[in-house]
Amino acid sequence: MVKKKGSKEPEPTDLLRTSDFRLLYTMGAMGGFNPYDFRMTFYNEVYTEQDEKKVIVTPVQLVMSHIAAKELAHWLIKQVKEYEDKVGKIERPDLSKLTKEKKK
Repeated sequence: MVKKKGSKEPEPTDLLRTSDFRLLYTMGAMGGFNPYDFRMTFYNEVYTEQDEKKVIVTPVQLVMSHIAAKELAHWLIKQVKEYEDKVGKIERPDLSKLTKEKKK
């Protein structure tokens, strides 16, 4: 959230969870924008029991205004920077070993 001069962010005691509140874990997000809004669909990968086929499951889609999307981007950048300042740089894992074919 972009803070206006003289305003403050809500204190944790000001936050209430609605009866339909859900906590979701996500492995990633995809989406885009149109003239009206931004859309992010969060997803997880699961594997079927019978044939071990990978299936992408999308439990939720977030739709927000252009301004809200920009504020979310700023908030995320701020949070990641604060985390890296405290813990260290977040490195992307080297996935090449997982995707290379095994030699027969």
